[in-house]
Amino acid sequence: MSPRKIDPKPCACSCGGMAKTGEYMPGHDQKLRSAIEREVGGLANLRSIVEQHLGHTISSTGKKERISHPVPKTVDMSTVDMNSRIAWNVSENPKKPGSLAWGRFEKYYSAKTVQDFIDRGGVKPDLKYDWERSFLDVITKAQS
Repeated sequence: MSPRKIDPKPCACSCGGMAKTGEYMPGHDQKLRSAIEREVGGLANLRSIVEQHLGHTISSTGKKERISHPVPKTVDMSTVDMNSRIAWNVSENPKKPGSLAWGRFEKYYSAKTVQDFIDRGGVKPDLKYDWERSFLDVITKAQS
């Protein structure tokens, strides 16, 4: 029997090294995992991001429960006028890719005022939804 030929391939962590077996060089999977955790602010934040993406909780017992976007606050739309300023709290589109809401968000993201938001294709229910979930803040005259 001839020795098994090893066909190295680039390490999946993007270090530039070659993995002889599997996707990673020894220990590089853990180094990448640690770097991702640091980037998002720790394991708890990483878990939250993944749970939101998957739409269910993750536990060490394997039990899954459906989750939805939390609604951390109630907003008063009656205080909003078309000149109210918008402050964005997200750096990328948090909506489900390919959805109508995702497409609208791509158009209205970076609007500076409520009027600009509407002019770019946003609708008031989007404004309320995004504000409730802290994707953005609306600065009303009462707050200025």
